Amino acid sequence: RRIWKTYRRESSVVYPPVAVEQFAPGESRGYWLIVSELVSYKQIDYAVRAFSRSGRRLKVVGGGPEYKRLRSISGASIEWCGRVGFTELRSLYAHSEGLIVPGEEDFGITMVEALASGKPVVALRAGGAVEIVGDRGVLYDTPSEDSLLAALDRVPGLEPAELVAAAGRYS
Repeated sequence: RRIWKTYRRESSVVYPPVAVEQFAPGESRGYWLIVSELVSYKQIDYAVRAFSRSGRRLKVVGGGPEYKRLRSISGASIEWCGRVGFTELRSLYAHSEGLIVPGEEDFGITMVEALASGKPVVALRAGGAVEIVGDRGVLYDTPSEDSLLAALDRVPGLEPAELVAAAGRYS
């Protein structure tokens, strides 16, 4: 629709490939995960406030211009991992409760990586999340602390094998 709106041309969607076979499920260690460039339009701030307020554990992977500001508003339950190598990233996904995506992503490679790790995704109902997540996590409508916390309470018990299989279509 955006291509049509801007250029008045038809288009086909070509997904970026994701090396889903390089990810694997692991035992949860009780934290949620954000993997993102730390820029304002990703809306990481309300997720940090929500997790700080609730005391739930959150690990944030990434760096960028919002790093200092986000860190300054975070509570003790937030761990800042910075940029990590691929081996550590795979481990972080595998041992998380799931992935948080608080902003709109055109596609969302991190969502596919989380699914390939057998983990659900909790994401704003917009962009690529609508297609990728579906019933493999929880989509919420309003980018706010309360909406995110309510979505976390609705995460269904999902079989890791089902999530890994769903990620396979993006291999």
